[in-house]
Amino acid sequence: MAMCIYVFLEDIDGTPYVHFDIEDSGIGIDKDKHPAIFEPFIQEDGSISRKYGGTGLGLSITRQLAALMGGHLAYTSELGKGSIFSLVIPIGVDVFEEQLLCQQ
Repeated sequence: MAMCIYVFLEDIDGTPYVHFDIEDSGIGIDKDKHPAIFEPFIQEDGSISRKYGGTGLGLSITRQLAALMGGHLAYTSELGKGSIFSLVIPIGVDVFEEQLLCQQ
């Protein structure tokens, strides 16, 4: 399984945000499981925790923390093709000024 992490700054309605995308080429998530993916202890099936480890709490906790910070956590996934999880949280810098500093 391959995994890539992308981080970039963006401006949403005049507010600067840092945007993290975590993309993997893993097993993906079946469409009928999508509505419950952020619920505690919900996983694709019971054998997943035995094979890959984990309790099913990580996404639920991360989504709650993102909301507390004024951001959000979302994802897209296709069974057999992998997933992309996106965490977007506000930051206290001028996005456009920061982008210019990064280009120097």
